[in-house]
Amino acid sequence: MIYFMVIPLVLVDISAQLFQFFYFGALGIGKIPRNDYINFSRWNLAKLSLRQKINCVYCNYANGVSAWYKALANQTELYSCAIKDSPATKGQDHQASKDYHEFTDYR
Repeated sequence: MIYFMVIPLVLVDISAQLFQFFYFGALGIGKIPRNDYINFSRWNLAKLSLRQKINCVYCNYANGVSAWYKALANQTELYSCAIKDSPATKGQDHQASKDYHEFTDYR
């Protein structure tokens, strides 16, 4: 059942690569290496069965694409809309960003 998400994940991956190429390239923003986020090292664990290895590859890819996409979104926000979020915003971890203190206050 979880493998139904492969198609949307691949589409997000391709879209993010195109976005980074065109948008970051046009603005001269430094690229965020995709391979820093997608790692298939668990495939090499001998103690896993083939089924478990395939599941690990899927999870590595899904989590890697998600983390890389989040990094792209954070970088885009830094250059496009550096305004701090209201305190009620869920799912934002901007305080972890080294540049968040430079964002304009939300008011």
